[in-house]
Amino acid sequence: MTRRIVAYAAALGLGVSLGLAACGGVSLDITCAQYLQKSAPDQRAVTLKYLNDVAGNKNPNSAVTLTTQTTLLAYCHIHPDQMISHISI
Repeated sequence: MTRRIVAYAAALGLGVSLGLAACGGVSLDITCAQYLQKSAPDQRAVTLKYLNDVAGNKNPNSAVTLTTQTTLLAYCHIHPDQMISHISI
């Protein structure tokens, strides 16, 4: 049981660190239209960058990330010319 918990914690930590590392080259200076054209993994990277830089959430869990990504998708369909860095949700 303890091994499973340790393995799970290690995998979770690796996933979080890889997700945050992916934000390194990500820019928020894109329009919603550009965001919508990105692949799902790239949208997730932008979402993590948004949560980190704009919302101040340095370590979002998967529920927060998914909710924010869904909100950005919905918002961007309505406001394609809006800059991601200027959105307040």
